[in-house]
Amino acid sequence: MDEDDTNVEPMFDYHGFNEGYNIDSLEDIGRIEFWNIRDEDVCHFHFFYIDIAFEFYNRYTRTIGFSARKNTTRKSHVGVLKLKNFVCHREGFRLQNNNDIGNFKKKPTPETDHPLMDPRLTGLLCGHGFMSEADIGHIINMKKGGISVGQIYRALANQAGGYGYLSFTQKDMYNKIAKQRRQLPDDAYATLNRADYSLFGDVLAFDATYKRNKYMCLLVVFFGVNHHNQIIIFSTALICDEEKDTYRRLLQQMKLAMNGKAPISVITDGDLSMKFAIEKESPNSHHRLCAWHPIRNATSNIGKLQFTSIFKKCMLGDYEIDVFHQKWFEIVEEFGVENKSWVLDMYKKRHSWATTHIRGKFFAGFRTTSRCEGLNSIIAKYVNSRYNLVEFIQHFN
Repeated sequence: MDEDDTNVEPMFDYHGFNEGYNIDSLEDIGRIEFWNIRDEDVCHFHFFYIDIAFEFYNRYTRTIGFSARKNTTRKSHVGVLKLKNFVCHREGFRLQNNNDIGNFKKKPTPETDHPLMDPRLTGLLCGHGFMSEADIGHIINMKKGGISVGQIYRALANQAGGYGYLSFTQKDMYNKIAKQRRQLPDDAYATLNRADYSLFGDVLAFDATYKRNKYMCLLVVFFGVNHHNQIIIFSTALICDEEKDTYRRLLQQMKLAMNGKAPISVITDGDLSMKFAIEKESPNSHHRLCAWHPIRNATSNIGKLQFTSIFKKCMLGDYEIDVFHQKWFEIVEEFGVENKSWVLDMYKKRHSWATTHIRGKFFAGFRTTSRCEGLNSIIAKYVNSRYNLVEFIQHFN
């Protein structure tokens, strides 16, 4: 504070100093008008608790334009605290760079004097980052909605009128989000997943193509999309085979965990065991084939790129039913594949892959299960085929 600042009225009458200047709690600190305190006023406060003293000093430094940190501590031989120093965050010595390989000594240079910051910007200093419970709740909800931390920080800065008006940094946000997740109890994640499923579980997609563990167990991922059209994971499971009963038990457990709610629509890669399990456990759910698999199978079974191109248009085209049938039989006759078993089977399954026959069914924009490939690429960074099941689960989490 400038020495010639004569506009600040003295806060205390030191001739009448009494116990009224003791600070014993955060509530006491909250009643203090720090912008009305002069430098000489600070030494006239008395504190019973060290942490309260530091909180007072740190709030004072924020008003002035710098930040505080804890420094020297001295205790008696029996461990009783005798001295605790609070200093400016830039107090001390900085080692100079020394590129002379032959001289390993580095001379310390004092760095104690520096210009004070605009008090409106001191919230960006280390030690002054403060996030209210409302801020934390807002940030956590936006993160659950699929918004990145950087986007959240920009949005909050815009609302506040600029980055300088935020009392925390983007790093503070990352740390707080990580801390919140670490503090969740074991069943909290299941609770969050159930909440997500209750909101976004009308469309459920399967992905069971991942085998990156020592015993080649499949990782089944149940996922959907949220209100931002972003992938959201409902649950995962490790299974040792792809038998019908395995998938059926898996769906039973899924429904049990999600309070009995069945999806309106389900999209899979066409696995017969999955199809059987869905028909038994969710008979009212509409089953859709992942669009990528019929196109791939058209190429492998017919072997003509022109057929695959026309088949794709027939599959994705939003035709009336009679127009679809006309186009289907035309392509079958043109390429002479009337008796192909794959062609006959696909016609029987047309209600699970042709846009014409699934019109009016809700799939939230899903056409393929390949939207989960982004998750698989992330998992690949943390797990590999050498891991046993315990190691796999640890790294997966």
